[in-house]
Order: sequence, then structure tokens, then C-alpha cells
Amino acid sequence: TARPQFRRDSEFQTNSGYIMPTIRTLSRRRLFSQAFSAIGVLLVFMTAADLCGQSNNGFVPSEKLGLPAPSYSAAADKPKSGNLPAVGSRATGTSSRSNQTSGASDGDSIRVPYCSIEFVDDIKLPALEAGAIQAINVQEGQFITSATIVGQIDDTIPQVELQRAKQKYSIALDAARDTTSIVYAQKEYELARSIHNKNVRLRKNGSRSESEVQESKFRKEIAQLKSVKASNDREMAFGEAKVELAGLEAVKQRIARHTLRSDYNAYVVQIFKKPQEYVNVGDDVMRLARMDQMWVQASLNAKALNAADAENRPVTVTLQTASGPQDFKGKIDQVSLENVSAEEYQVKIKVQNRRQGNAWLLRPFSQVSMVIHMDQPVAKDSQQNESSKQAQLPVGSF
Repeated sequence: TARPQFRRDSEFQTNSGYIMPTIRTLSRRRLFSQAFSAIGVLLVFMTAADLCGQSNNGFVPSEKLGLPAPSYSAAADKPKSGNLPAVGSRATGTSSRSNQTSGASDGDSIRVPYCSIEFVDDIKLPALEAGAIQAINVQEGQFITSATIVGQIDDTIPQVELQRAKQKYSIALDAARDTTSIVYAQKEYELARSIHNKNVRLRKNGSRSESEVQESKFRKEIAQLKSVKASNDREMAFGEAKVELAGLEAVKQRIARHTLRSDYNAYVVQIFKKPQEYVNVGDDVMRLARMDQMWVQASLNAKALNAADAENRPVTVTLQTASGPQDFKGKIDQVSLENVSAEEYQVKIKVQNRRQGNAWLLRPFSQVSMVIHMDQPVAKDSQQNESSKQAQLPVGSF
């Protein structure tokens, strides 16, 4: 068998002397390559940071990128602080929502393209007593006059209380009218007085003793006090009768509040409760409204018309219908005490409504426009003038 051959230490020393220099050379080359790459990346970042630092807003200036600088024209491109559009409105004047609501002036008139319609009298008829609805006597859309009974709330319990109050009042009244006790006390007093006078005469003749005279005197005084007490008791009976009468009237008032009654000439707009439904005090049973008069409400711009000059200005309200525009004349009756925005305030105009067939023309949420006539004289309000004169106090009244 062949024996393994082993190299001597001198051979290993010779080979290692060749390999180690080669490894050192490769390591130096790789290190230099990595160093140059890092230096290149660092230079790129430094250049970018320098460019961003020279820009005011963090973007690369157009000069660095070779782009032309933006230019503004004094008339069209460059914005002006005085002509900036208001927040919430468009830049164009005709389509601006602010102009639509506030109105635009053409010298002789101010046009407001959008107005709102409201009821002058919008009443929600409440339940004045709690209970179940017995009946509803009207229908929605029906016209009712003042004092019309429109419904009834169950009043069974108040009716029972009414009968009891009537009985109590009747008993108290009979007790007040009874004069038996007064007549009895008066008769007793007359008898005691007669006996006392007789004893006084007999005492002078010696037929009666002093003690008998004093006893008859005391009996006369007691009978007199009984007569006074009987009169006082009758006065108290009359007072109790009045109290029972007041209780009787209170029950009648409660029964009357179970009856739903309208105090207006109005239309039934909506019915909230039906028969057999329970209502509490203050619950709305139905809604009533007048249709012969309507409020027209609009927003005006203070730059177009001052609030101090708006009151009593003549206006024309126009309603667009399928058969053509319908005009309504009126004047500005109310000016709001506070602005709805920085430059806008609200006005209200009361106009007389008209019928077209069986239907009223002006209704809430109808789309109407308005023209304020600046070339016409301001309407005079005599009632307002009288109230203002009465409100003025004379000088030196304090």
C-alpha cells in the first residue's frame, strides 16, 4: 500500500508567501472603489441641498432649471387685492350667488332675483288639556272661520267633576239662604229682653230679688250674642257658596279647554293628531294659516341700499307661472335689526295674495323675484308715525 505523502513546512511557507500579497492587493482596490462611490453620492446630495436652500419656498428656482421666470400683466394676469371675489361667490358678476341674493342696482331700481315666501299668520293649534282625541271636525285644506270647533278631547272625568261641583254649590247656596237660625236667635233675644224688663219692674216692688234680675239680664245678653252669631254664620255660608261657585266655573273652563276651537279665519294646513290618539297639554293638534296675505322675505346688500333707507320703499314682486308672470305691489314693511352677513340684511314685504281659479298664487317656497323702485316716492306709514309720536316723552318729564 502507498503511504500518504506529507509536505514539509518549508513548502507551506513558500505558498503562503505568494498568496498573502495577492489578497492584500484586492482588498485595497475594493476599498478605493467604495470610497469613490460614497464621495460621488455625497456630492449629489450637497448639490441638491444647495439648490433647495437658495429657493424661498423649498422648490428649485426656475433659473437653476433653465426655465423662464413667470411674468404678470398689470391689467389682466396680476391679481389685485381690491377686486378679489367674496368667499362663497363666483368671480363673474352675473352668476355670483351674492349678487343673486343681495340684488343689483341699475340706478332707478334694485333687482333681487330670489326671494322667499312665508305665512303672515302661521298658527299651530295646541291641546290645552290632556286626554284622548274624540273627534276631528275638519279636513286639511278646509277654510274655517273664527270660533269654529275643529275637534274635541275626551272630557268624561271633567264632566263628573262638574256634576259634583254643582251639587256642592247648591248645598252651600241653600245653607246661605236658610234664615231659620237667624229668626230663632232673634225670637230668643226678644223673649229674654222681655223677661229681663219684667224682672226689673218687679224688683222695684220687691217681688224679685237682685239675683233674679241679674240672671235675666245675662240671658238677654246671651240671646243677643246668638243672634249676632247667626248673622255671621249666614255671611260665612254665602262666602262658602262663592267658593263653590268659583270651583264650578273652574270645572267649566276645564271642559271648555277640551274643545278645540279656532280664533282665526284661516285654512287647515296640516292635521297632526287623529281620533283616539292621546295628547298632552301643549301638543300640536293641527296647523292653521292665512292665505290672503303673505310675507315676501329677501336679502339686500348694504352697498346697494342702506338699511336706514329701505323701509317703506315701494316694490313689485313677480311670480313666474305657467300662464305668465304675476305681479304683486307692496312696500318694505320690516327691516331686520341684525345683518345676516357682513354686508347683507333682510327685509320683509306684506303683499295681498290673489286666487287663480280655486288656488292661491303665492305659496311658501314659491320662486319669486322683486324689484325695489328707487325712482318712486317712499310710501308713508301713518300708523308708524302716530306710534312714534306717542312714544316720544315730553321734555322734563323726569
